[in-house]
Amino acid sequence: MGKAYKIGDTVTLYFGDAMRELLSKPLRKKNIYFVDCKIVAIEGDNLTVFSKMKSSKDNPPYKVMGICVTKDDNHILPEGALEELREIEKEQLIEFASDHGFNAKEFKDALKPYRKGYKKD
Repeated sequence: MGKAYKIGDTVTLYFGDAMRELLSKPLRKKNIYFVDCKIVAIEGDNLTVFSKMKSSKDNPPYKVMGICVTKDDNHILPEGALEELREIEKEQLIEFASDHGFNAKEFKDALKPYRKGYKKD
């Protein structure tokens, strides 16, 4: 079982690989991969989360109102994880992606805007 979550906690969901299709089309086009979510319900090992992201039209960033994930889902990154990932070496980043079952290249590319020293073209 995963971390001991409670209602109101913030988690970051990584919308890569299979979860990518859950994102709304405008966000997929903008290459949004990480969405901060608030836990609104817990039933057993299942968490229901709502996005904390505000859009210009107040539409949710994904196709459904809430997403239900299990506590040990690899796509859940605890609050502050992105900050930690921006500091680690490339090899550690690839290892992290592999350990979580992510496509390492896609995960590395998704993290580029968060990485230390990233310069937007």
